[in-house]
Amino acid sequence: MRRYEYTMKYLLSIILSVFLLSCVATGNKFDKIRLYSPDTVTVYVLRQSMISGGFYCADIYEYGKHKGCLKNGGYLRFEASPGSVLFRSEYMTKNKYKTIEAKAGDVVFLEWYIQTYPDGSYMDKIIVHSKDNGLKLISELNLSS
Repeated sequence: MRRYEYTMKYLLSIILSVFLLSCVATGNKFDKIRLYSPDTVTVYVLRQSMISGGFYCADIYEYGKHKGCLKNGGYLRFEASPGSVLFRSEYMTKNKYKTIEAKAGDVVFLEWYIQTYPDGSYMDKIIVHSKDNGLKLISELNLSS
């Protein structure tokens, strides 16, 4: 009977590990800013590694166009047109919007942030970071794939 319990605990821990790893960004680690073009805006959207909302992948949109799924501890990089740029994050059934002004050649750092509360509710928002602060935050993150 003990062997069976040990085997079941071992299998359960492997399954749980695989499940948890699927929620975490595993792409290439951020190493430097890579511009798409001097005529466009390069956007980095990041999500710091947190327990809050860690099992869910937030969908990121720019003017309704899906840009990717932002995993825990990850970042997305994409190109946007200069001018007024509208971003939307979709988490479960809630949407958050953020409009920024950016000109050609700009690099923009956005962070999708979530905080959960003991009653099960949560608050999420999109934060705009300066280039210096964005580089500090993104330096430890992996590309969301």
